Amino acid sequence: MIETGGPAFPRTSSGMQPDYAEAQRGMSIRDFFAGQALIGLVMSMGAAAGIGFKLAPDVLAGHCYVVADAMLHERRKP
Repeated sequence: MIETGGPAFPRTSSGMQPDYAEAQRGMSIRDFFAGQALIGLVMSMGAAAGIGFKLAPDVLAGHCYVVADAMLHERRKP
């Protein structure tokens, strides 16, 4: 099973509905970290300057999740 880090932006039930928080879990911390890595990688490759990059989308996505997994690993350290 892939460690996701839990929800990135959970909402609480505020006492209205006990299962509301479960239904509103949102994205995982792993997905959030991968999205942030994607922004950094694309910007560092010159996309903002219109230069573009030559990585296939699936390769780029894989790199982002490698970074996200490393960040989750670091979070678990004391």
